[in-house]
Formats: sequence, C-alpha cells, structure tokens
Amino acid sequence: MRSTTLMLLGVFAPFTFAAKPLPKHWCNTKGTAGDGSCEKAGVHTYCCTDLNTGPFTVYREVTNEYALNPQKGRYCDDGQYTGFVMCAKP
Repeated sequence: MRSTTLMLLGVFAPFTFAAKPLPKHWCNTKGTAGDGSCEKAGVHTYCCTDLNTGPFTVYREVTNEYALNPQKGRYCDDGQYTGFVMCAKP
C-alpha cells in the first residue's frame, strides 16, 4: 500500500507543480478613475474583466476586485467596452 502511494505521488506530483493558474483579470493599460482606495493601499486603479478583449490586454495581479469609481459605482466604461473597477499591481 505504501509503495503504491509513493508511486502515485511520483507520477502526479510533477503535474501539480507544473500547472500555472489561469489569468483571471485582464485590465486596461492606462488605468481608470477610482475613489482613491487603491492608491491608499499602494496599488493602482484599473478597468478589468475576465476576458482578453478590446482594451483589456494586460494580465494584472488584482488585489481588490471590489474597488469603486469616483461615483461609488463598480463599473468603468470607455464608451465601447465596460469592465469593473479593480485594484491591481502595475
């Protein structure tokens, strides 16, 4: 039993370490207006989505998915695409 467990670990362990998490948040390049909470936390405010489309071309490490725009809303819009205001590392 013990040798079977060790054998299975030897087979599956490399796959667990090799797998990388999939990008979850694609953001715009220039940032977006926020309420200042992201900057107070030492990061920047971006407009982000979970899709790599339109202006959302940079994968960023998001630190807060629930940031706010200056009007205390969650959405950001460039006239053609809509995303969510998020705090992320540059």
